Amino acid sequence: EKSQLFGGEAGTASREHRTRMAGATASLEQGKKKISEAHNMALETEQIGADILRDLREQRETMQRAKGNLNTVDGNLTDAQGTIKRIEQSQCVIS
Repeated sequence: EKSQLFGGEAGTASREHRTRMAGATASLEQGKKKISEAHNMALETEQIGADILRDLREQRETMQRAKGNLNTVDGNLTDAQGTIKRIEQSQCVIS
């Protein structure tokens, strides 16, 4: 009886079972660690994406301001050209 409880075939089977359970537990822990790493990477990627979107929004606003400024400059140039033409015409009339 003792040989069956503490040794022999039953003891060997019990050791093998414990060994398999230890291996399964280690594998489970590795899986949990990889999931945690993947989760952290996903959070980091999400933050990077949010930063990129913020930068792109700021760049868009800068470009819109530049376009507005160019439109203002274009209007000013058109007005200046008109003024120059009026001055030239008035000088031709005076001459």
